[in-house]
Formats: sequence, structure tokens, C-alpha cells
Amino acid sequence: MWRPNPRNSCKVIVRSVVPDLNGNTDDYGHPVLTSQDTTVTAEKYPYSDPVERQAIGITAEEAYTVIFSAPVPVPDAQIIIEGNLYRIVSIAPYEPVQLVVASTGRRADNE
Repeated sequence: MWRPNPRNSCKVIVRSVVPDLNGNTDDYGHPVLTSQDTTVTAEKYPYSDPVERQAIGITAEEAYTVIFSAPVPVPDAQIIIEGNLYRIVSIAPYEPVQLVVASTGRRADNE
């Protein structure tokens, strides 16, 4: 079983948007959406190979490879590392989960 290396590990928050559990709706009858945060311990490595960065559309953004053993987050989830928001660029389809994330340039509002 895979376990994070303590030297490279950090706390990572996976934020996904889900319908409100109470069934609340807005003025137009649409379900209210709330964010759900899941904290995992993961390994974080810089994603620095220029050829691979260009192939997946990362130019000047800060990017990381994040490895953790948890269910695969939904593709539109946000990853929060050290208070900064990252978007998921790619998800590897095997265990442990391996994501490539790129910076959005924004900070998390409630951490």
C-alpha cells in the first residue's frame, strides 16, 4: 500500500461543488450548491519538464504533480495547497492518484 513520503508530504484540500444536503433551492427552483472540502496528506513535486508543460497547455503558471491515495476527485474540483487555488490539468487513472495541477493565481477564501 502506498503511503506519502514524510519529506515531500503536505496537507492538500480537495474542494468540490455539491448540491445542498438540505434540499434548499434558490428563487428560481434550482438547487443551492455548496462547496465540500476534503483534506488529504499528499506528496507534492514541481512539474518542471518544459516539453510536457507545453503539451498540456501550462506556460508560465506554477504547476505541481500531487500524489495521494484517495478517491479520484471530480474533474472540476479545485485543489488548495498552502492557501493557493490550483486547477486540475490531468488525472492519472491508477492508484495512487496522481494529479497535475496548475495555479489559478487566486488564494483560497476560507481556510
